[in-house]
Amino acid sequence: MSFLAKARKCDLEILATELGAQVERNMKVIDLKELITTHKNYEETFVKDMLDTIMTEKAEKKTKELELEKLRTQVKNDLATSNPTTQYKPKLDLLTLVPKFDASQNDISLYLVLFERKYESTFHLGGEATPYVEHYTNTGDNPPVSVPLCRKSPAKKKLLRKELDDLLEKGFIEECESPYAALVVLVPKPNGTVSLCVDYRKLNANTIPDACPLSRMDDVPDSNFSLQQTCTANLQAYSKFDTTRVQV
Repeated sequence: MSFLAKARKCDLEILATELGAQVERNMKVIDLKELITTHKNYEETFVKDMLDTIMTEKAEKKTKELELEKLRTQVKNDLATSNPTTQYKPKLDLLTLVPKFDASQNDISLYLVLFERKYESTFHLGGEATPYVEHYTNTGDNPPVSVPLCRKSPAKKKLLRKELDDLLEKGFIEECESPYAALVVLVPKPNGTVSLCVDYRKLNANTIPDACPLSRMDDVPDSNFSLQQTCTANLQAYSKFDTTRVQV
C-alpha cells in the first residue's frame, strides 16, 4: 500500500474510477486511499501496475504538451526572424488597449476607472496557470527536508484552516503525502488581515541556485522619471506564487 504515497490526488481519483469505485466530490487523499484499498477489485500488484500506467501516461502527455508549446513558440520566432515586416502580436497588447491620455485635459482617476470598466473581462480574476514554464527545485543529492509542526493557538488554527480550505477550493494546492515538509506561517498585515506564507529556509539551504540577472525593482521606476504617468501592477497574494506550476 505504500506505493500509493507517491501518487497525487488526481491520480488516486483516476485509479479509483478505473477500479469501478464511486468517487465523491471533495474527497480527501486519505479517503481515496481507503476507497481504493477496500474495494472489491483491489489486488495490490494489479493496482500498483495500474497506478504506474496512469502516472506514466500523464507524464508523457505533459511532456508532449510542453514540446508542442515549445514548437509553436519556435515557429513564431522563426516567422518573425525570416519576415521582419510580419510580427507576432500577443493576445493582450496593452499599447493598443490603452487610449491616449492628455494630462492637461482629462482627470487621471476618472480615466483609469473608465479604462478598468471597459476591459473588465480582460483583467478578471481566475484562469489557468501559465503553460509555458514549470518551476523545478533542484536539491541535488541532498535528502528531503522535513520540518516538524509548531504549536498554534486555537484561533490561529481556525484561521489557518480557513485559508487552506480556500486554497484547496481554488485548486492552488492539493493534499499529498511527501517526505518534504515546511512550516506554514501566518504573517499579520497592517490592515489587520494575515498573509499565509511558508518557511522554506531549510529547503532553500539545500537547493542548488539557478542564477538569473534581473533589474533592481527600485531602479525600474527611477528610470521612468521623464514620463508624465506611470503605473505598476501588483499580483494578488495567491497569484504571486500560483501562476506557475510546480514540477513534482
